[in-house]
Amino acid sequence: PFMWTDGNAYFYHGKKYFELGKPETINTGRPLTYINIKTIGERLKPIDVDKMISKNRKQLDLLADIAMQRIHSAYTQFADKVDFTSVSYSGGKDSTAMIDLIKRTLPLGSYSVLFIDTGLEFDSAKTMAMAMKEECRLQQIPFYTAKLKKDADTIWREIGAPSRYNRWCCHVLQSVPSHMLKMELNGKSDVKELVY
Repeated sequence: PFMWTDGNAYFYHGKKYFELGKPETINTGRPLTYINIKTIGERLKPIDVDKMISKNRKQLDLLADIAMQRIHSAYTQFADKVDFTSVSYSGGKDSTAMIDLIKRTLPLGSYSVLFIDTGLEFDSAKTMAMAMKEECRLQQIPFYTAKLKKDADTIWREIGAPSRYNRWCCHVLQSVPSHMLKMELNGKSDVKELVY
């Protein structure tokens, strides 16, 4: 399938299929939610995922091999120079794929998985993170959750809304709790790390 967007319109195989209405904020602390989806084209046809994978198996295997070579190369270059090797996990498809590649490449016990709970994640991402935590437990892969003691709303009130002039969000909600956890785990403040 080939889909792209132009503004609020979505095109599939060159035909406009639907467009989103005006955005409305729902007061739940979640990101902007769009309503009033106006269907223009015919219904999308479901994809036969197994058939798609089978037809693209060689390309998928090639891409996986290239990625695993890069993972292995970075590990052999830096593993003996760092205190901590981890896979940053968000609960999304990209980090789920990365963990799969890491498991297939690196020796068990040489890395851990880190989920950073900013308090702003979608419920589906938290559900995936908890499922990954259980999978890691069963496979004896250390899984850690980093989180600030203050919640995002409190920080927002104290610092102000993130903007292009006040870009605190990723640093405060992700980098700081991640580094604090790694300092705690390693027992020192100057932690060198390799993060996938």
